[in-house]
Amino acid sequence: MATAVNPYVAGGPVGGTVAFVGRADELSELARVLDGDQKRIALLTGTPGTGRTSLLTELAHVFEERGGLHPVRIDLHNRAWDPLDDVISRLADAVGRSLRITEPELGHWAENRFAERWLPLVLERIHEDDRIVLIFEEFPVVFDPRSRQASGAFLPWFAGLCEQFPDRIRAVFTTDLRLPDQEAVIRRYFHDLHRVELGVLDLAAAWGLVRMSHLDRSLQWSNAAVERVLDLSGAHPFLTQLLCASVWDRSRHEQPTGPRREVSAADVDTAVVDVIDAGTSVYEALWGGLPPACRVVAAAVAWQDEKAPEANRIAELLHTCGVRVVTRVLEHDAPRELRRQGLLSPDPRVLAFTVPLVRLWIRARRPLPDVLRDLDHIDPMAERLFQEAERLWQTAAHDGARRDAIAQLEEVLELNPNHAAATELLSVVHERRGDIDTALRYLERLFEAQPARARPKLVRLLLQKAHEEDVPERRVRWYERVLQVAPGHGEATRERARILEKPPAPAQAVKNRSRRPRAPDPTPAPRSVPKDPSRVSDVDAIRREPPPANSTPKWTPDATVRADDDRLARLYKAGVVALEKGDRDNALIHLGRVAAERPTYRETTRHLYRAVHDVDPKAPRPAGVSRGAFGGMAAVSVLLAAGLLVSVVTRPPTPDTHVQALTAAPEPTPEPTPAAEPAEPAVGSAEPPAPPPPEPEAPAPVDMGAPSKGTPTASAASLVAQGWKKLEDGALSEAEALFDAAVTRNPRSPDAHYSLAYAAEKLGSADTAYIHYCSALHYARPNTEVQRDVTGRLAAIGKTCD
Repeated sequence: MATAVNPYVAGGPVGGTVAFVGRADELSELARVLDGDQKRIALLTGTPGTGRTSLLTELAHVFEERGGLHPVRIDLHNRAWDPLDDVISRLADAVGRSLRITEPELGHWAENRFAERWLPLVLERIHEDDRIVLIFEEFPVVFDPRSRQASGAFLPWFAGLCEQFPDRIRAVFTTDLRLPDQEAVIRRYFHDLHRVELGVLDLAAAWGLVRMSHLDRSLQWSNAAVERVLDLSGAHPFLTQLLCASVWDRSRHEQPTGPRREVSAADVDTAVVDVIDAGTSVYEALWGGLPPACRVVAAAVAWQDEKAPEANRIAELLHTCGVRVVTRVLEHDAPRELRRQGLLSPDPRVLAFTVPLVRLWIRARRPLPDVLRDLDHIDPMAERLFQEAERLWQTAAHDGARRDAIAQLEEVLELNPNHAAATELLSVVHERRGDIDTALRYLERLFEAQPARARPKLVRLLLQKAHEEDVPERRVRWYERVLQVAPGHGEATRERARILEKPPAPAQAVKNRSRRPRAPDPTPAPRSVPKDPSRVSDVDAIRREPPPANSTPKWTPDATVRADDDRLARLYKAGVVALEKGDRDNALIHLGRVAAERPTYRETTRHLYRAVHDVDPKAPRPAGVSRGAFGGMAAVSVLLAAGLLVSVVTRPPTPDTHVQALTAAPEPTPEPTPAAEPAEPAVGSAEPPAPPPPEPEAPAPVDMGAPSKGTPTASAASLVAQGWKKLEDGALSEAEALFDAAVTRNPRSPDAHYSLAYAAEKLGSADTAYIHYCSALHYARPNTEVQRDVTGRLAAIGKTCD
């Protein structure tokens, strides 16, 4: 008994076989055009999988049986950049093989000899009323008459050939429906072009295709199964055959011998998973041909629970998916283009996929956060401007260039408000410039659209603001915002609970009290008064509030947070006093902190130069020193101050007692005398006795902004170690934030890049993981553990670094 063969052919042309069904109208239309005298050129267009190649194969078979038309199929795939003479030689070879003619040979100078000598001799070999039909499959063309390459020079040459032999030459061009510019270029040279568009099969042909197995009785289909197949495939030729082939294979596997049971709708649903995987080439081709805005809209529609949402809800759907601003391109142009390509129903009232299998593939293979990255590429002008701004920022050598980069990035957001990369880069730029509040605003804006992308950096900056805040109530607000962004964050949860459990401090705390106990106050204590509920402290109010919910309401930093001018004044005075006393190390520390927060504060740059070079730039120019050399020394001071902006800002704040000790300007130290017993303070005294002077501190090492060999690497290693501890505890977001800080601290650390990539992979950010895996591989030394680990992870995710 002969083994049954799967009658469903998915992927190959079926023209000229019994598997070719339908398309009778398209065949008759092409035959009428090519056999008539009014039009000479036909254009066959359609999306991938609609059967253009099968239709051309069937057309050639019909012409061969009818006679009078000699079809010549020419495959010029990947020949667009060949010289014109080479393409003409291939054309002559194809015509000779089709007509079984070996002479005459074309020889050299093909462009002139083909029309002048070769083609007239070939036409003499066939009947004087016969015509040659040239069928060009997927030949890309461009409008460039001066080009000598085939893509630009072939159409003008072929148009002249058709004018020279108007009754003997006919041609069929095939193009992808997603490339309308191809049709426009062909129509420039052939104004009488006749267009034939292929779509899905009609209902009768689709039923015949599904029941193809009835011809050899290898499988029987119930009406419900046929309807289910067409509901899923939308009568798309390739996907219908693929689904039927999968059902046929499953049926033969379950029941190799004996009579086959009838296929049910449940059997079709079971095969859908196989079709999602097996049809990847067609799905990818359909998806890859969509403009960025169409991909965003298609994903937004596919990820809705409704299969056919109303078209007037497109803005609401996009907002729900994370699109911050719905532009006209997204709301009107993209749905129109999706309908033109046949992916959405032509009914303008609904947003429904014509092929539901495409919707299922998008939900299975295109996560919405990944698709939203295409929002950056919707406006080509904005994307070019962003690339220029990014390059300007990376190569900026002075603050003016950085300001220009910021201006260009803001212009990018005016052109494309949804440009996430520009928003993220603006947050980085402002953070590097020390403007944390503005960086937070841009990260909050990014968090509204793409939470996973903004969360690590946003959490890190929010924690930084919380650490810098002195008022407990405000620190609680910062920690609560961290918990809104990253629910369950360990540090924010602990610190918030610690502050709320701690009793409020008195309004005026007295520091550095004498160790000797004071005499009791004879004034009787006032009687306790019931607390007025209208006068409750902020800490009490916060303590009664429930913990923050897992929502992300719109939030902006507290407007009351402002620069502490008194603290800057104390630091500045401490630096100047230390400088006058000759203590240049402490002067660098205090003045560097001022420069890191406010570089233009008073004469900070001048005194920094004094602390480094022991020369006052405002002093008269010494004799013998040229004006240019002295000006160069002053310029160096500005560069040193810029270096201190990066190095000193990471230092822990200097204790106020140290600042006070430097600003106190103590009297000259007298001769040592026996210590006298401090006097007993008077009863009821308002002020305590003055505290003893603090112990002198060892001067901290001065960081001049140059990359040291130990400190950055050690800091990055410490952050990496903390991150892995968080990772072991299951706090992925906290670990990613620590790894990101380690990469910022030392961009050349392979451990930091590998750790950040691993955390990003666990959080589902494949692109970020791939970038940092490659960075780790770049900076890792050969034959090290990091290199082996990175190579293993890349192999696990199936990627390589070029």
